[in-house]
Amino acid sequence: MPNGLIIMGYQGIGKSTLARKYIDVIDFESSLLKINNNRFDNWEQVYCNMAIDLASQGNIVLTSSHKNVREEFAKYVSSKIHIISICPSINLKNSWINTLLTRYNQNKSDKNLAAYKNAVNNFDNSVTDISKDFNFSNIIIDDLDYDLFTIIKGLCNIYNIRTPLEYHLFDTNK
Repeated sequence: MPNGLIIMGYQGIGKSTLARKYIDVIDFESSLLKINNNRFDNWEQVYCNMAIDLASQGNIVLTSSHKNVREEFAKYVSSKIHIISICPSINLKNSWINTLLTRYNQNKSDKNLAAYKNAVNNFDNSVTDISKDFNFSNIIIDDLDYDLFTIIKGLCNIYNIRTPLEYHLFDTNK
């Protein structure tokens, strides 16, 4: 029986926000493998191997949904790790891009700017590719009023994964 969960999430679904609240949720930021704003050759192999190791320890690992990451994870579909993709519906394009712009305007980080620009330039292709990747179960967000915690908790219940997220809430008042 698989014992881990990896969520490949499109930019802006709430990976970082969720990981800041829960101990056993890891936002495995792909930019960690950048040196001087460039990634080394075959970085996705290292990234995916590390994500699988973290998930096999009982964590919920939230990763990027880059094409080369999905291709690398496809090699592990029959492993003991559940790998799921989550992305917005193509119908949410304008709303999603506006949400990313708002996020950037509230926190002018390089990460938020890159996410916004990437969505402006690639939303249709990226979302279509992710949603049609039949190597994984895909969850399509069709309304901006969703709760990533509820989605992941449901996946934990479906796949009988040990992680009781509600018992690991960080004290966000500090």
